[in-house]
Amino acid sequence: MTSTRHEEGFSLVVVIIALTIGSLLSIAALAAATGDLPNARKSQDRKAAYAAAESGLDYYKYKLSLNNDLWKTCYGTTRTVPSSNESYTITPLPANGATACATGTPETTMIDARTGSFRIRSTGRAGNVKRSVVATLRRKSFLDFIYYTTFETTDPPLYPTATSSRSASWAATNCQQPRASRPSDCDDIQFASGDHINGPLHTDDDLLVCGGTTFGRDGRDPPDQIEVSGPPSGWSRASGSSCSGSPTWNGPLLPNSTPLGMPGSNSALADAANVNFYGTTTLVLNGTMMTGTTRNAAGTSSVAISQTIPDNAVVFVHTAANGCSRTDLPTNPDYVTRDGCANVYISGNYSKDLTVGSDKDIIVTGNLMRTRVGSVPADVELGMIAANYVRVMHGINGSGNNDAATTMTDVTIESAIMSIQHSFIVDNWNEGARLGTLNVFGAIAQKFRGPVGTSAPTGYTKSYNYDDRMHYRNPPAFLDALTAAWDVVRTNEQVPAV
Repeated sequence: MTSTRHEEGFSLVVVIIALTIGSLLSIAALAAATGDLPNARKSQDRKAAYAAAESGLDYYKYKLSLNNDLWKTCYGTTRTVPSSNESYTITPLPANGATACATGTPETTMIDARTGSFRIRSTGRAGNVKRSVVATLRRKSFLDFIYYTTFETTDPPLYPTATSSRSASWAATNCQQPRASRPSDCDDIQFASGDHINGPLHTDDDLLVCGGTTFGRDGRDPPDQIEVSGPPSGWSRASGSSCSGSPTWNGPLLPNSTPLGMPGSNSALADAANVNFYGTTTLVLNGTMMTGTTRNAAGTSSVAISQTIPDNAVVFVHTAANGCSRTDLPTNPDYVTRDGCANVYISGNYSKDLTVGSDKDIIVTGNLMRTRVGSVPADVELGMIAANYVRVMHGINGSGNNDAATTMTDVTIESAIMSIQHSFIVDNWNEGARLGTLNVFGAIAQKFRGPVGTSAPTGYTKSYNYDDRMHYRNPPAFLDALTAAWDVVRTNEQVPAV
């Protein structure tokens, strides 16, 4: 009889082998998982560091919203992101070859002279990881447009224009609002056939057009934008059979655009002035020189002007101590010197950057142009900022005709023009004979639409031409007159982080 071999324990061996294999697999899986932990942690830290950098950018934008001039302080800081272990560092980035932002000269060390923008860097940190985001900020400026108005209606002090019921006080109460909300008795000023607005336009109102006005320049890339805040179409056709033509839009018409709003005063420009005059002032520009007359600070005596225009010149004309009792209006100018009144009479050619500001009016008495070498104009800019009116001189004699001594034909003005409380306007625009064309090369910003002629015909036909340099350059201290908020126009990550 053959005996059977004992096989006790065979199952145990199989179990041990299975357990060993399972353990090895578990160890391999654990090793794989734990081996990915550093990479996962680094990935999380990278995301957290970038989020921290963006938090720093948001914090700077918040601080800037409280103080539009924060950039002038060369502000930088390091902060911890609330309720986290991450942090960020904000650093201002100098411009124009400067090695650092300088609080004494922030305009030249922070503001890029080519673009009118400034940059900051926000570096976020999480664990051992850091990431940097660079933001470029720029104001949406009146200098972005050849033409800006708050209201497309006559300045209230120029009423009454037809009936005694429409007084200046009535107009001030009723007409300082968009066309859709103001009474029909308010003056609606229209663009006429033959008018050319050669550049981007913005109005916080809407447009009234008679005939074939041309808005924007043909063939531009990108095209000139025609921004109007009034809905729904942004424009309407004036009544009358002569207004049957349609405008030409060389660029997109953008109704419902965000209003810009005009600054309240030019006091910040006065603070930035490096040349101060007082009372009635005559300025004749000639290349790098300016000559003329002004008053002493008391307003009691005449002072001759003959000096070189300083670098980055900001000339401000203040009301003299003996005050100004008369308000000249464009409808009744007499061009008589009144000692304390800060009226500036200006003409000539210039070959240095210059901004002229006034407590009162600026009156253009002749062509105002960049100096030419041959046919090439100097690469300089002029700004004119009046608290009241910027006016083109146009006198009328006793017979109601143009006065040759105070009248100009085919006037050319190369300047950024701003009338803070009133208008850019031609004196006596609705009287006398046709004077040709008013050529403006630069930018125009005004609170109320200023007439320059009528279809009667009187005054001038408009030819307004945008100076594209103003997209990225400003006349000296022109930014100081603006209150528009800074917007982030571009962000990019800096690699490697700093």
